[in-house]
Amino acid sequence: MTKIYADTIEPASGTTLTIGESGANTVLPGNDLRANVVQDLGGNAIFTSNGSGVLSGLNSAFGSPIVLIESQTCGGESSLEFTSGITSDYKALMFSCISMETSDDTYSHLQFQVSSDGGSSYGKLATTGFWRSYRNSSGVYGPSTDNTVTQYNSTNFISMAEGMGADAAEAAHVELLIYNASGTTYTKGFRATVAMENSGNTSYKHGFTGGWLDTTDDIDAIKWQYSSGNLASGKIKLYGFK
Repeated sequence: MTKIYADTIEPASGTTLTIGESGANTVLPGNDLRANVVQDLGGNAIFTSNGSGVLSGLNSAFGSPIVLIESQTCGGESSLEFTSGITSDYKALMFSCISMETSDDTYSHLQFQVSSDGGSSYGKLATTGFWRSYRNSSGVYGPSTDNTVTQYNSTNFISMAEGMGADAAEAAHVELLIYNASGTTYTKGFRATVAMENSGNTSYKHGFTGGWLDTTDDIDAIKWQYSSGNLASGKIKLYGFK
C-alpha cells in the first residue's frame, strides 16, 4: 500500500480541489473536515466562516433565525437611538433592555418612541395600557394599573418600567416586541414585559405594557430615554425576526 504524507494539498490551478474518483467514497479519519466556505454541487455557498467560528452568508434553507441588529451600552446619555438596520427584512423587532438604571431618583419612567424619517423626529400617535403585579418591603402586594403612564392617541413617549430610582438595586429588565414595523398597510402593535424594582422599594413580579402605534408609516428608527434623568447604565440589544 502506498502512503502519501502532506501538510497541505492544493489544486494545480484555480481554487477547486477534487478528492476521490467519480462514484467512490472518500473516508476522512476522525470525521474532521475543515473549510471556511462550504458550497453545494452548483457552487452556491451554504455558509462562510471567517476562520474563527463567526458565520456569514447563511443559506436561507436553514430557516429564519433571530438576527442581532445592534447593541448599545448606556453610559450617562440622555437618550439612545437605533437608526440603522431596521428594514422590511424583519417581520418583528425585539428590544432586550438589560439592567437599566436612571440617574434620577425621583420616580423616573423608561420610555421609547418611534420615527419614520430616520430619527429626525419622534412622536407617532400611540394608545397604551399598563398592568403590574407587585410586592413591596412592607408585605403589601397585588395587581394594579397605573393610569398616569398610559395614554390615548398621544404622541408622548411610551412608558414601560415606571417609577425607577437611582439606587444600585433599582434596575429594570425589559423585553419589547414591535410587530411589522416596516409595513405600510396596517398600524403597528407592540407589547412589553418588565421585571424591576422601583424607587418605592417595590419589586414587580411582572409588568406589562401593550398597545398600538397608530401609523401605517415605515418605522425606521427607535429612541430610548427616561422621563427624567439620564440612561446611567445598562445595555439595549435590538433583534430582528425574519
